[in-house]
Amino acid sequence: MNRIIDITTTQQSFPEGTVAGGVLVTISGPSQVDPQTLHAAPYSFTVPAGLAAGDYTVTAQAIDEARVPLGAAVNTSFTVAPPVLVDVPQAIAVAVAA
Repeated sequence: MNRIIDITTTQQSFPEGTVAGGVLVTISGPSQVDPQTLHAAPYSFTVPAGLAAGDYTVTAQAIDEARVPLGAAVNTSFTVAPPVLVDVPQAIAVAVAA
């Protein structure tokens, strides 16, 4: 299952000349997920399906064009549950005794 991450932002004042670069999103956990920079609001992206089971932490950090952090980062977490394996019928064989 894909997971959609939406990031809520609020405006803050920074020194004149600061150029916003976007929001850098990192995901840490059992599977490797490449960091993503989101450049325009609304800040949202889809985490690829197929993540290994386990606990993940998502961090969002506003950055300037030189990738210098602006303001404080925010974090949240989610868990990917392991798949449940269930035997389901695939075929039926009938043998008739003579």
